[in-house]
Amino acid sequence: MLGIGKRFSKMIDNKSTEEEKLNKTFRLEHIYIRGGKLVFKTDCFIIENNILTFKNFNFYDVEEFTFNIDTLEIMRIIQSKLEEEDENDESYLSSTKVTTLVTEAIPNEKESKVICNITDIEEVKFINCNLNSLIIDKKSNLKKLTLDNSISRKKIEIKNKPLDKLNFNGSKFYGKVEIRNCIVEELSFEETTLKDISVFTETTFNQDVNFKYTTFEKLALFRKTVFKKKLNLEDSIIKEEANFLEITSIKDERKDIDVANRETARIIKHSFENQNNIIESNRFYALEMSEMDDKLLWTDNFFEKLVFKFHSISSNHSQSWFLALLWIFIVGMIVTILQLKEIKFEIDIIYGSMTFVFLLLLSIYYEKLFQSKIYYVSSLFIAIFYNFIFNKIPILELFKQINPFSKLSSNDMTEIDFIAKVIIAYLIYQFVISIRQNTRRK
Repeated sequence: MLGIGKRFSKMIDNKSTEEEKLNKTFRLEHIYIRGGKLVFKTDCFIIENNILTFKNFNFYDVEEFTFNIDTLEIMRIIQSKLEEEDENDESYLSSTKVTTLVTEAIPNEKESKVICNITDIEEVKFINCNLNSLIIDKKSNLKKLTLDNSISRKKIEIKNKPLDKLNFNGSKFYGKVEIRNCIVEELSFEETTLKDISVFTETTFNQDVNFKYTTFEKLALFRKTVFKKKLNLEDSIIKEEANFLEITSIKDERKDIDVANRETARIIKHSFENQNNIIESNRFYALEMSEMDDKLLWTDNFFEKLVFKFHSISSNHSQSWFLALLWIFIVGMIVTILQLKEIKFEIDIIYGSMTFVFLLLLSIYYEKLFQSKIYYVSSLFIAIFYNFIFNKIPILELFKQINPFSKLSSNDMTEIDFIAKVIIAYLIYQFVISIRQNTRRK
């Protein structure tokens, strides 16, 4: 016995503005359960092409819907027969498992018509409905779920299940929404309010995700969530904290996600900054700058675009100290090659130096392509090994060029030397800043 009758009755009587907007409402008395069959006495539902659609229905007397592999488990609230004014009036929960959906055009048991079995239902739609809790079991046959202009009082729970489509549009969820460890092919979240905790932990979204005009009023958990396509939070409202730790584009790998715009990267960066997670916030700072770089046009602001582009190429917006170090070696070696040609060094030494530059440039290209620093390290070791075997790279000359203070007072400094010194000084600055970015404490 649960002392919830009075409280639940009061909750029904005190309808919110959203509930009053419903065109018409049905209560549980319009359906009943008989012999494992759910019997509908109204036209409040439609079944077509294995799609079950509820329209304009108030499920106040249903505490919880659970879709299992071959049954629909309905946890009902049964009112006691005590007087309504009695403060000791109580209600209790009754659980029933339904395997078949039935309609009854004429209230006669013999003329009941079986519509379909629960195992045949692949999609469920709640349109303009009120319900308490909805649970989708991982073994159920449901592939699609829609809540359109509907209200959930308690919880929505979907765990460890692949789904083709999830639609949550124009709805309000007063309880917890948990979509955990699922694989969702397509997700639509639009003009929806989540008033309690929302959980998307370890869920994989295969298509673009756009939380358009969606409000997260409490904690939003996206830990280890996989976004294979673009994530868009530009029109989202996150009132409290959000956790984006270990979000990625490839499951179990640390790969940057594809953000739809600069604002999305800024929101995630801001979330990490609030948690004092400097390393992760720097990752999304780089994505934010990259989006800004893409947004800038050469024709609109040439010099600002040039600065952003040079900043990106030289150190990935001060995030990669190894990239800055490689460019220091590349620029130093190019100037060294030019110096070697002037003093007529052996041709094989020039070719060796050019091979060194080629390997480093190739490593930068592959790192951008595959987002793996293994190409940086492997190319550098190959170049060092090449020099160790063939001794064709003028290391001493290279170090002279890398030193930004050499030749500064020399009378034989050329324009090329001056430009090279400026570039190398900038790259050394980026090298230091990049190390500082990844080791500093707030």
